[in-house]
Amino acid sequence: MKGYALFSAISCLLCAIIVLTTHWLSYLLLFIWLIRLAATRRKELIIYTCLLMSATFFFAGFEKNHNRTALLAEDQLFLIELDPNKLKIDGDQIQFYGTVKEAGTKVKLAEKVVVFYRLSTEEEKNNWKKQQKVEDFIVTGSLAKPEKNRNLNQFDYHRYLYRNKIHWIVEATTIDIHSELQQQTFFDKLNLKNLRQNILAHIESETTATIASYIKTLLFADTSSIDDQVMSGYKEIGIIHLLSISGLHIQFFITGLTYILWRLGVTRERTYLLLLIFLPLYGSLTGWGTSIFRAIVMSLLSQTGARIRKPISGLDAWSWTLIFGLWLNPYQIFSIGFQLSYLLSLTLMLFSDSLFNRSKLASINNVVISFILTLISIPILSFHFFEFSWIGMFANLIFVPLFTWVVMPLSIFLFASSYLLSGTLFFHFLSNLMESLLEMTEWLVLKIKLFPYSTIVTGKVPFGLFILMIIGLILFIVALEGRKKIKRSVVLLVVVFTIFIYYQKYNPFGEVLVLDVGQGDAILIKKPFGAGVYLIDTGGAMAFEKEEWQIRKKQSTVASRVLIPVIKSLGVTQIDQVFITHGDEDHICFCLRMLLV
Repeated sequence: MKGYALFSAISCLLCAIIVLTTHWLSYLLLFIWLIRLAATRRKELIIYTCLLMSATFFFAGFEKNHNRTALLAEDQLFLIELDPNKLKIDGDQIQFYGTVKEAGTKVKLAEKVVVFYRLSTEEEKNNWKKQQKVEDFIVTGSLAKPEKNRNLNQFDYHRYLYRNKIHWIVEATTIDIHSELQQQTFFDKLNLKNLRQNILAHIESETTATIASYIKTLLFADTSSIDDQVMSGYKEIGIIHLLSISGLHIQFFITGLTYILWRLGVTRERTYLLLLIFLPLYGSLTGWGTSIFRAIVMSLLSQTGARIRKPISGLDAWSWTLIFGLWLNPYQIFSIGFQLSYLLSLTLMLFSDSLFNRSKLASINNVVISFILTLISIPILSFHFFEFSWIGMFANLIFVPLFTWVVMPLSIFLFASSYLLSGTLFFHFLSNLMESLLEMTEWLVLKIKLFPYSTIVTGKVPFGLFILMIIGLILFIVALEGRKKIKRSVVLLVVVFTIFIYYQKYNPFGEVLVLDVGQGDAILIKKPFGAGVYLIDTGGAMAFEKEEWQIRKKQSTVASRVLIPVIKSLGVTQIDQVFITHGDEDHICFCLRMLLV
C-alpha cells in the first residue's frame, strides 16, 4: 500500500481538529474523507486507518482533558525550574517560561508558567545574562490569568498560552536561587539544555555578533540575536522560512555527514547507526521545533526503511511523521509553523514529478515551485496576519540558492572551525568573508523590503470566502498538473483572488469600533465601500525617563498590540484623517511616534 498512508494521516489530522475545536466543518470534512477512503475498497487500509483514528481521538482527548491547572490564585511562593534557553532579557524586564515544581504546600508539580520580573539594578541584569544552566529558583509573587482578547481581531494571548498548556502568569517580586551557586559538573554539562547553552555561549565568544546571530539561528533555531529590523525584512519579503531549520537544512547535514563518514572509510551500516544517534541529539539541541521534528523523523523513517530493505516513500514518511506528531502534541495544529511546514512539504512531494520538473531548465522549475508555494501559503498567512507578500516568489529565487550553497556551508564550517582553528589567520579570513556576505545580504533584504506594494493587506476574510479561495487554488493546481481546462481555472482563480483581496477594503457595510487602548479609548470609523477611514485619538502610555540599561529594545506599544492589527484586519492600508480630542500623551502618543518616524 505504498503511498496510501496519506489517507490515514489526513483522517488522523481531522480527528485531532474535531477534538480540539468541535467545529462543524471538521465533522463534514471527516465524513467526506471517510467516503473517499471507503471508495479505495482496501480493507486492510480501512482497518488500519480506523485504528489510527481511534488512537488519535484518545491522545487528543487525553491532552485536552489534562490541559488544566493545579495552581490556585492565592499561591504566592513557588519553586520554578528555569531553562536558560527560554530566558529573555530586554531592558529592565525578564521573561521566561518555567516549570513549577512546588507551589505552597503542593509538591511534585510539573506545570508550565510564564514569569515576568522587573530588574532593579544594572548589576542584577548582568548577573542574569550569565545564567547558562538549568537551575531551580524560589520565586515569590502573584498569579495572574492571561488577558483575553479585548478588541476585535487582536492577538489572543490567553488562547495562545492555553494551547501551550500555560494557565498562569507569575508576576514575580523576588527571585532567589534555590541552592548555592556551584560550578557545572560533568553531569550538568551532559544535560542537553545546558549543552545547548554552552554551545551558544561559545559561538558568541568566538565570532562577531552578526555571524553568531546567523550561526545560532541556522544551526540551533535561536533567532533572539538577529536585529528586529532585519528579521522584519525577512518576514515582509516572504523568506523568513530560510531562518528556520527545515528539511533543506537536515538533508544538507545528512548528505555532508554521510559523505565525510564514507570518505573516512565508515561502512554504510555504521553510518546509519551514527545518524540514528546524531539526528535525535541534534533535534534536542535545537528544541524540536515543528519543522525540525518533521524533517528529522521523515529522514529517519526513510533511512530505516532502506536499511531493512523495505523502502518507505516520501509521502508515507510524511504521513507517519504527521501522525506521530499529532499523538505527541495535537495542539500544534494551531501553529502557523505546523500548517506551513506540512502543507508546503506535502505540495512539493505531490507535484514534484508532474508539475515541478517539466522543464529541462532548473531556473524555470524554480520559478514554478516558488510561484505555486507562494499561492498555497496565501490563505494561511492571510488568516494569521491579515496580509501576505507576493514579492517572496521572486526573492526566493535569489536567497534560496544563496543560503543553500553559501551562507549555510559557511555557517557550518565556521562553527566547526571555531573549536579547531579559532585564532588562526584562516579562521579570521573566513570570518571577515562571512561578515561581508551577511552585511550584503541584510542590505539587499532591507532594500527589497522598501519595494512599493510588496505586501498586500487582505484583512480578516469571511470564512466562506476562505473556502472558495482554497477550492480555486486546488482546481488551478489540478488543471496545471493535468494540462486541462487551464484557462477556466485561471479565470476562476483570478476572480476569487480579487474578491479575496478587496472584500474587506471595499466592504459595503460601514463600521465604528471603540478600541480599548489601556488608559482610554480610540475610535475607528470606516465608511462603506472604503470611502474613508478615520481615527479619533490614538492611545499610548506616558513615557518616563529611564537609564540606558532599562530601555527595552522590543517595546510592546498600543500601536503594535491593538491599533495596527485591528486596522489591518479591516483591510485598511491608510487612514484618511486622525482627530485628537486633546493633547495629553495618552491620547496622542501613537500619532507622535508616526510623525517622528
